[in-house]
Amino acid sequence: MRKTIFLSWIFSAILLHAQEKPLSLDGLVARALERNPRIMAAAREAEAYSFKIVPARTLPDPMIEFSLMNMGLSSFTLGMDPQSGLGVSLSQDFPFPGKLRLKGEIAASAYARKLEEMESVKREVIRDLKQSYYELFFVRQALAIYSRQKELLLQARKLSEEKYALGGGAQSDILKALTEVSKMDEMIIPMREMAAALETKINLALDFPADQPLSEPLATENVVLTDTLAELRAKALDGSPMVREAKLLAGENEKMTAMARREFFPDIRVTAGWEYKGALTDMYKAMIGMEIPLYQHRRQSNWLKESRAMEAAARANATAVANDTLAMLTENYLQARTAASLIALYQNQLRLQARLTVESSLANYQVNKADFLSLLMDIDTQFAVELAYYRELAKFWQAMAAIESLTAGSGAAHK
Repeated sequence: MRKTIFLSWIFSAILLHAQEKPLSLDGLVARALERNPRIMAAAREAEAYSFKIVPARTLPDPMIEFSLMNMGLSSFTLGMDPQSGLGVSLSQDFPFPGKLRLKGEIAASAYARKLEEMESVKREVIRDLKQSYYELFFVRQALAIYSRQKELLLQARKLSEEKYALGGGAQSDILKALTEVSKMDEMIIPMREMAAALETKINLALDFPADQPLSEPLATENVVLTDTLAELRAKALDGSPMVREAKLLAGENEKMTAMARREFFPDIRVTAGWEYKGALTDMYKAMIGMEIPLYQHRRQSNWLKESRAMEAAARANATAVANDTLAMLTENYLQARTAASLIALYQNQLRLQARLTVESSLANYQVNKADFLSLLMDIDTQFAVELAYYRELAKFWQAMAAIESLTAGSGAAHK
């Protein structure tokens, strides 16, 4: 019992120590790549496809046949009648030249597509993880902002109560302050629920317990875009696994069309056999047979039409995927560029101006040079600016996470 309590205490101490440290995004990414169930499932599925290549280009299994031929049922005529005998034969089918090679290439292409699909899953999981991380960063910052705003409103209420006690203020100012404080509580409660939901989402992506506490996430505040939109577009067309997968599918369908053309040519069967005749001379046989594409206008012709249609669809899909990728990249790049411009505006002007305005309003209200409503409005403006600043900071890094998933590069640098 004491040992259990001691181990529990040690675990709690370790967890508390971990929570005191900032929440490392690199550590979360490494954990997701190792333990995320979606990534693990995609990896296993790709591995399964790797085992299809060798069987696809291997000859069909040979067939062995045993036979007994006897004249009539009344007696055993082996060795007495030349038509009687015990036989064994071995048959091997040989697909028309080129078919096995194409089947192997199609299987190899399917495996390559699965590898690209696995890479897409990895990037999607990491993108969602990073976006949840930065959303949690914003929500935590918002909770801190609302708490500071509530404290400042309580300070303003105290000032209004002191002025009212001295006969220099109005009771309505006290009620307005109380109303504003209540509004802060109204905002804090759902924001806490949002934070809990994001923590659960992050934990599940890492295969952690859903309710495991997470320490404070961080976001670098000084950033610049390092790549132009044209450079990112080139990277996306070359580095996006979705684009590569679509191209592989188009190539795979080209091979399937070539395979459908070869279906018009017959496969060959080679048979060799030996028949035991008893006292009579043994018999040997060798045969070559082939399929007759008698119904090619109903079967092979339609297979070829199907393959051509699928090939055209795959080519069109490859173009559509490339276009969609470029559209998503452009949208996120513009979002990041806009956010970066707003972040610079907040950092260089608006945040300082809002803070100075509140300090001036507090001083002026104390000496009756400003009314209480103006003070409340200035307080609200200051924290609205703070909230908007962190919202844009989160949006910037969320957009960069999406760009990274499309281009396999960050596209941004820390100042």
